[in-house]
Amino acid sequence: MLPRPIDGPFPEIAYNSPNAWTPRQRLILTAAPPLIGGALKLLYRTCSVEIRHPECYEGAEREHGRIIVAFWHETLLLALWVHRNIGQHTLTSLSFDGELAARACRQFGLYAVRGSSSRGALTAMQQMEYVVAVHGGTVGFTLDGPKGPRREAKPGAASLAIKTGIPIVPCALAAAPCWRLRSWDRMMAPKPFSRIVCVYGNPITPPAGETVAQAQGVRTLQRRVQESLNALHDSLESSLES
Repeated sequence: MLPRPIDGPFPEIAYNSPNAWTPRQRLILTAAPPLIGGALKLLYRTCSVEIRHPECYEGAEREHGRIIVAFWHETLLLALWVHRNIGQHTLTSLSFDGELAARACRQFGLYAVRGSSSRGALTAMQQMEYVVAVHGGTVGFTLDGPKGPRREAKPGAASLAIKTGIPIVPCALAAAPCWRLRSWDRMMAPKPFSRIVCVYGNPITPPAGETVAQAQGVRTLQRRVQESLNALHDSLESSLES
């Protein structure tokens, strides 16, 4: 029996990977997401959550109706909890790992548009634009996903911001104490009874009159977002260590 397709609010959006999975992969895709989601929810409920500068997020969303939230791939597990059950869309790859991540997102009331920098990128970005421009939805980007380099922004969020004219809000997250996985991004997972802190930065507005075709505008905005998010992380991590 095939895993149940991931449903989403917009029928025009491709929420599923077109790949064919092996029997073992289908079993994992069926069983793992609810188990992972349940275990993480139990863990998170032992933790405290602190939100700093929520006005940066709320004010930008109130003014523009929707925003792009930008965070690093290593904080994905924390972002799932902080932004749970608000119907945001994000982007995951077409691979098996991307399918697993998409199904995990659904455990937290979030949706994943499918594509990556190497496969389905144009279609995925068009669908993200559709979510933002037509339905007025806020979207989240792991700027350095799916494969890094760590804490180096890729152009997707900047391209989307310039094409739609909506701002990017940097979002730094950390947990103390936490575990760090031995992955390329050093994925962060909170330990039981840890303190999770989420810090929003000032909205970064795309330059007026730019288009996706103007590569220099994308690169400039991409660099600004990367510098802002790294500065937020440096400040947050310093405050947790002191």
